[in-house]
Amino acid sequence: PPSGGASGGAPPKTMVDGVAPPTAADLMKRVLAQRGPAILFERLDAALFAASDPAALVTAVRRARRDPAVDTALVATCEPSAYKRMLADHPRLVETFRVYRLPDLSDPENRMTLLHLLADERRVTVGGAALEAARADLGRLRGPGDLVNARLVETYLDTACQRHLERAGASRDRLVLDPQDLHGIAEGLEPALRPPGDIDGYLRQLDALHGLDEVKRTVHELVEEARVAADRARYGVTEHRPLHLLLAGPPGTGKSTVAGLVGGIFAALGLLGSGHVVACRPAHLTGRDRHDTESRVRGMVEQALGGVLLVRDAHLLDRVPEVVAELRAVLHREGHRLLVVCAGPPDGLYGFLAAHPEFREEFGRELEFEGLGDRELVRLFQAYAERDLYMLDEELRVELLSRFEQMRGEASFGYARTVRELFDATVARQAARLAGADVDASTVARLTVNDLPETSLQQMMGGLHEGY
Repeated sequence: PPSGGASGGAPPKTMVDGVAPPTAADLMKRVLAQRGPAILFERLDAALFAASDPAALVTAVRRARRDPAVDTALVATCEPSAYKRMLADHPRLVETFRVYRLPDLSDPENRMTLLHLLADERRVTVGGAALEAARADLGRLRGPGDLVNARLVETYLDTACQRHLERAGASRDRLVLDPQDLHGIAEGLEPALRPPGDIDGYLRQLDALHGLDEVKRTVHELVEEARVAADRARYGVTEHRPLHLLLAGPPGTGKSTVAGLVGGIFAALGLLGSGHVVACRPAHLTGRDRHDTESRVRGMVEQALGGVLLVRDAHLLDRVPEVVAELRAVLHREGHRLLVVCAGPPDGLYGFLAAHPEFREEFGRELEFEGLGDRELVRLFQAYAERDLYMLDEELRVELLSRFEQMRGEASFGYARTVRELFDATVARQAARLAGADVDASTVARLTVNDLPETSLQQMMGGLHEGY
C-alpha cells in the first residue's frame, strides 16, 4: 500500500522492471495450457497450502479442467495426511480428480509385494532363504531421508543384484539371490540398524585416514561425550549442549568423510534415527523469495531428519542472510532430530561465523582439517595402488613428488580428491598403453612414469611440436 495507507492485508509484491512477479495461479495457468499427454503435479497439497491465494489456484485448475480445448491429463499427488484437509477446505478441487489411494509402503507386506513385482521386472528370483532375510530387513527399515517407500524397496533390491553380479558374475538365465547377497544391505542404507559395537568399526575407518591427527583425536573425544549423552538420555536427562559441528579446511581434506562417520556413530548410539548424510550448498537453499527459501530449507531438512545435513561452502551463507535466519529457526525446532555440519575453508568460514555470532552459538565443536604434504600425498597415491593391487615404479614416486608440488598452485587442487583423480587417470593411461600388447602378471600390475597423465604444459608443448 502507499505510504500512510492502511496497514494489514497481503504484503506488496516486488516489482521487476515495473511488472509484478507471476502468482501461483498464473504459473498454474501457464502449465495447464501446455499440450502433451500428461502433466504430473507432485505435492499439489504443499503448493496449495503455501499459496498466498489458494482460492485463485483452485479456480485456475478447475477452469482448465472444464476447458474443452485442454485435453492434457493432469495427475496430482498429495500426502495422505493432507487429503482430508484438502477435502474439507477445497471440496470442488478434489471433485475435479478421480482419487486413488496408493498402498502404504511402510507396511512390510506391501513392501514384499512390491519386491516381488520389481524382481520379476528384472528377471530376478529371490530364493527361499533370501526371501526370509528380505522380509526381516524390509520390516525394520524405516528409510533415511527421502529414501522411502518404493524408492527404498527398489534401492534394496538393486543393491542386492549388484552384489550378486560382483560375486557370481552375469548369467544368461534369471539371477537367483541368496542371503549372502542381502547381508548388511539394511545396515548400509540405515546405519542406526548396526549394532552398537559397530562404533569401533567407524573409528577404525577414521583412524585409517591419512593425516588428520588432531581431527581424529577430537572425534574420539566427541564419541566419548556422545556415549555419555546417550546414557543420560536413556535415563531421561536431556542434554542442552549443541552437538552440531563446524568443519574448517581446504577442499579434499576429508570433511565429508568425517561427517558421514560421525553420523554413523551417533546413529549407532541412538542419538540419530538413521545416520545418513544429505549434502547441499547455500545455492541449493536459496529461493526466489522468502517463501521459496523457507520451502527449500524445510525440504532439505526433512530429507536429513534422523541423519546429517552437511552444508558445504558454508561461508557463502554470508551472502544469503535469509537462509541463515531459516537455518537458525530449523535448529531451534528440529535440532534434536538431526546433526547439522557446516564445512568450508578456514578463513571464509571463521569470517562468516564472526559476522553471525548468534549462528555460531548453535554449534558445538570446531574441527580444523589441515592439508597433506607432498610426501603424504604420494603415500595416499600408494595406498590407492595397493588397494587395487598395483605397484609403483621408483621413478613414478619421484615424479609424483614433483607433480604434486606443481599441482598445488592450480585452482582445482583438492588434496585427497586430486590424488584420487590422478590415480584413476594413471590407471586409465596404463590400460590404454598396454592394449593389444603382449603382457604378463607383472606388467599389468605395475604403474610407470609413462602412465602419468601429461601436465597442461606438456600438452601445450606437444601441440606446438605437432604444429611444426
